[in-house]
Amino acid sequence: MNIERINEPINNFEEYGFTADFEGKILHTITEGGVTRHIGYIRLIHPILNWIKPVVWYSSGVLETKEFSPTYNLTPIVPEITYPIFKKNKNGDIFKFTDSENMICVLSSTLKSSGASFKTNTFSHDVWEDVPYDPVQGLYHGQPVWLHFLQDASMIYFYCGYGKFTTKGQQPDTLCSSITIEPISLDTLKTLPFIWKQYKAFIKEN
Repeated sequence: MNIERINEPINNFEEYGFTADFEGKILHTITEGGVTRHIGYIRLIHPILNWIKPVVWYSSGVLETKEFSPTYNLTPIVPEITYPIFKKNKNGDIFKFTDSENMICVLSSTLKSSGASFKTNTFSHDVWEDVPYDPVQGLYHGQPVWLHFLQDASMIYFYCGYGKFTTKGQQPDTLCSSITIEPISLDTLKTLPFIWKQYKAFIKEN
């Protein structure tokens, strides 16, 4: 069959996170046995006939129907990543990814590891979990900081998002403008052996 692409394909694939240069539509999505499939149709442009064929795509965008694959596979849209991003491994250690190839350990149960640099493929076997990051404050969720008060007193708090901070036994609170925030440096974190225990307690509550 001589399949010809159309110039301006009509489809709704972007709504489901895919792109393609052929006409078709995803009608609905089902998940069974842990496998997700997109049910829909494609329009085949034939020299004589204009055919519509029902098809099924896997969650990867690959057609289940081998007759038309790979011509009518969908291409997943990969979102653009804005660095830095923060992730934690199965031990809860937090890493700052500065780009696609480099990362820094910013908080670890082994405090001496704080500040150590690694390639992102160093721990490729690890299961990573995203850590929320606030680009306005420049702080990740749970980041320990110094809060400096007017009376020259300073206390360690943990950032819990949306401009709020908390410390042990206190509810998250938004700070007034007279209180200044100073992220605790990685070198200083190495000298605070109690930080990890306090951080773990914070995570359980927040």
